[in-house]
Amino acid sequence: MRALPPCCCEKKYPNGAQEARVMDDARLQAAQEELMQHHWDTFCTQPLSIAQGGTGVIVPGCVACKKLLYNTNQYLSHLALDVLPDILDKFTR
Repeated sequence: MRALPPCCCEKKYPNGAQEARVMDDARLQAAQEELMQHHWDTFCTQPLSIAQGGTGVIVPGCVACKKLLYNTNQYLSHLALDVLPDILDKFTR
């Protein structure tokens, strides 16, 4: 039986791959929490809606970004093109 080559994590982390795995799990959890803040719902464009005497309008979109999105494809594109690159940039430093 052939021996498997050493894991790439073992080169990067001399204390072993387990330490690298724990660090990666923590980063993954933080990235997932960041991603879960972005959900598709409705929000008001101004502080008050028209029903409350303001000029705001209730629109569909990403509540966290206040980005107007009308369908699922736009929402998924928003996650892939706007949100995910920022999260990866933040957690890979």
